[in-house]
Amino acid sequence: MRTESSSSRPSIVFLIGVAGSGKTTVGLALAAALEWEFHDADAFHPHANIEKMGRGVPLTDPDREPWLDTLVELVRQLRRSETNAVIACSALKQRYRGRLAVDSTVRFVMLHGPPDLLRDRIRCRDAHFMPPSLLESQLDDLELPGPDALRLDVDAPVDELVERIRAALEV
Repeated sequence: MRTESSSSRPSIVFLIGVAGSGKTTVGLALAAALEWEFHDADAFHPHANIEKMGRGVPLTDPDREPWLDTLVELVRQLRRSETNAVIACSALKQRYRGRLAVDSTVRFVMLHGPPDLLRDRIRCRDAHFMPPSLLESQLDDLELPGPDALRLDVDAPVDELVERIRAALEV
């Protein structure tokens, strides 16, 4: 449930989308431009989840629960310390995003693109536990965000995406 805070300006921006959408790349660039912290939600997965995905097995909602709990606590900690942050996170379903939106300063930006582009990007990644075979399950699970979320096509250059996000969110 979302509670109101004293400011409606974003202080936490989640870059959401399926694998290969550029969440980490754009997130790092946005965090650098804003001089905010950056967190990759993949780093918060329990080891069992990483092993499961590494074997090409999609996560279930129960698998994601401890991960979401950890991310909600991260957001609350960032809010308590008044730390601004960009977080790269799949957040494929609306109820996940609902849990992560602890107050009105949490905003969501969905990065999306054609499946062929996403597959190519995943194949080119080094040292990531998620194989290209899991993209289809993510696309199947993806629930498009509502009108409060900014949606951007990832075929634009990173610096252009960063500027679009900054302009739209007024950060």
